[in-house]
Parts: sequence; C-alpha cells; structure tokens
Amino acid sequence: MRWNTLIGTLVITLFLGGCAAHTVPKRDVDYAAGRSLYQQQQYPAAYARLLVAAQHGHAEAQYAVGYLLYQGLGVPRNQSAAVYWLQRAAKQGNMHAQQALQRLDAQQNALLGQRLQP
Repeated sequence: MRWNTLIGTLVITLFLGGCAAHTVPKRDVDYAAGRSLYQQQQYPAAYARLLVAAQHGHAEAQYAVGYLLYQGLGVPRNQSAAVYWLQRAAKQGNMHAQQALQRLDAQQNALLGQRLQP
C-alpha cells in the first residue's frame, strides 16, 4: 500500500514539475488578450495589452501596436511611433510589418515626387 502511495506521489510530482516548465510566457498571454480585445473593438484596452507584449519582444504584438498607432485606433494617431514598432517587428522577420513598411515607403516616395514636380 505504501509503495502505491509513493509511486502516485512521484508521478504527480513529475507531472506538476513538467507543467511548471511549460508555462506560457507572459508576453504571449498579453498578446492573446490584446488580440481578443482588438477583435471586440476595445481598442484602448487592446493597445495597452499589446504594448506590454511588444515591449517584451513579441513580433506580432509589435506589428499590432504599429498598426494601431498608424490608424489611430484606441490611441492618438502617431506615424513616427508606428514606424518604430513596425521596424522592430520587421527586424524579427514579421512579414506583415515588412510589407507595411514597404507600402509606407512607396507612399512617401510618391508624395515626394508630387511635391518636386513643377
């Protein structure tokens, strides 16, 4: 009887120890919460949660923060801050951020070309 109790305790200890080693990082939790809030159109709350994840290096959150800043969703529109976050995400290989930066660059070049025409 004691042998079964010992084995049961050992199995539970190993299981719980394994679960603790596989906890979800806080930045992933913040990103998931922010994404959910975004989908519910609760933009100020989404921005707050996504910003925490972005500050901790979550590339998708960095892209999302850049998008919210560029569009002015939940925060005042701020293109320079948007570009900052898009660049951070792009450096980590986020394809959406890379494409957004390319579009912004093309738009700026087109505007500059229009201004330089006589």
